[in-house]
Amino acid sequence: MPTIKKREYYLGEARNILEATLDPVKGKVSLHSKAARRWVPWLCAYSGARVGEITQLRKSDVYQAKSQDETELIWVIMITPEAGHVKDHKKREVAIHPHLIEQGFLKFAEASETETLFFDPSKRRGGKRANPQSAKAGERLAKWIRKDLKITDPEISPNHAWRHRFRSLLMNRVHPQVLDGIDGHAPASEGQKYGRVWPEVSLAAVSLIEPYRFDGRELLHRPDDTPS
Repeated sequence: MPTIKKREYYLGEARNILEATLDPVKGKVSLHSKAARRWVPWLCAYSGARVGEITQLRKSDVYQAKSQDETELIWVIMITPEAGHVKDHKKREVAIHPHLIEQGFLKFAEASETETLFFDPSKRRGGKRANPQSAKAGERLAKWIRKDLKITDPEISPNHAWRHRFRSLLMNRVHPQVLDGIDGHAPASEGQKYGRVWPEVSLAAVSLIEPYRFDGRELLHRPDDTPS
């Protein structure tokens, strides 16, 4: 019987990955790699961003932005070509899901002793600009999901599947132009290039995603998540 190609994680797969991020990382693994495993899947799940846009985040890309009427300050991540590769070469602000703040993501970012959150620039060993350290961090996550978590469906791209799931969850709840503005998808028309997704609009949209919770599991920030 023919089936439609599945490109996003089902709920069970998403929960398996996110719960696994809460487990201690075994073996000789750098603190930046531990931090990437702990936070990057959650950030992808709640923002729809490409994995490379998340793994290249810097401390300065996590801040409070004013609402358009200047009455609120809203925590956002800035996705910008200044940090590394962005497909459309444009910067955008994406509101941080309240569940990430609840878990301690802001404390983690603030405590980072390097400007980059998920890799250490001092550990760079040459290599090509086309395969920067941030890309390698994403490759390690994909390998972990395939090898350790046994999510081997060939139709699933281990990191990009979060982006598909994000859009599927919000497809009938958020205006397409808002979705495009949040996840950096190319506008469908010239007219849709106009306007900006204000931080408060972004927050309202991402907050529609129900928090992933696990009974009896501690989701708060752990000190060993902090790169040094």
